[in-house]
Amino acid sequence: MTSTIDPVGPALTPAESLTITFLVDNTIEWFTKLPPGFTHELRTHLAEHAPEIDPLTGVPILDFENYCC
Repeated sequence: MTSTIDPVGPALTPAESLTITFLVDNTIEWFTKLPPGFTHELRTHLAEHAPEIDPLTGVPILDFENYCC
């Protein structure tokens, strides 16, 4: 028995809508090495404030209205 491969590929299914989410992190702070005793602000903020988690993406939502100290 021989099998043939469809050169066109699988059939496409039309969709009424499509949502694509891009998460862009524009900070290079995470890549820099800090002197001993210093910490990155964002990492500390996330650890100390238990931010809400976005139900769709599973990532923390940063509250910039209360992002200090």
